[in-house]
Amino acid sequence: MRQTIILLLCIIIIIFMYLNTRYKSKMVELYKNDERWQLVRIKSADILLKFYDLIATIVSCGAIYFILFGTSTQTITLEHAFNYALYLMMLKYPVEYFSLRYYDKTL
Repeated sequence: MRQTIILLLCIIIIIFMYLNTRYKSKMVELYKNDERWQLVRIKSADILLKFYDLIATIVSCGAIYFILFGTSTQTITLEHAFNYALYLMMLKYPVEYFSLRYYDKTL
């Protein structure tokens, strides 16, 4: 069951990677890389930086909590830690795709 969920999430992320790349190239052709499209990309990059800051803050708070108050002996394997980090990094594509679409409509 767990592997099926992970496979489904990976497929969804791959779809967003494709959509994001296709949307960017389509908009560069349509807008001819003008100042408005540059502003949309800058705003989207700002949202992406805020997303990564939020993830770093949550991970840092969790690490501090477990260092100070953690009495549990449960640990995770290094493989699981790398997998979770990969999933968090791959969330870049849906966040960037939706922010590009949002700012393209609002600006």
